[in-house]
Amino acid sequence: AEVVNVFVSDTRQPFVWTTEDAMKLRQHRLVGTPVGSLPNFSNQNVVHGLPVLLLPEEVCLLVEKKLCKCFTGELDQFDTEAEAKKSREQRRRFIDAQSSVSFKKRKTQKPSIQHKQDDQQQQQQ
Repeated sequence: AEVVNVFVSDTRQPFVWTTEDAMKLRQHRLVGTPVGSLPNFSNQNVVHGLPVLLLPEEVCLLVEKKLCKCFTGELDQFDTEAEAKKSREQRRRFIDAQSSVSFKKRKTQKPSIQHKQDDQQQQQQ
């Protein structure tokens, strides 16, 4: 069985950050709770995405069955430099994807009130 990478936050909450790991969870009949925001959705109270927050019981089950690796986020905890590099790349892609969608959405939004006032002043001159 494939191992799931679980990242434990400073507040001791276990998260799964990649879609690959989230799908591996489902293979073990675990789903966790998606808690991340999705910039494409205007109602953030209904739809959530990555990361996935796991219950302590879910993590215990994964550990007991030797189906996960737990990390505190320090890159020196990886067994190989390749694993550390893969983790850095996944984090960068995740952040870039969120930023890209957010930037595109911001460009398509209506101008702010200040911009409208500036436009009105320019038209009056």
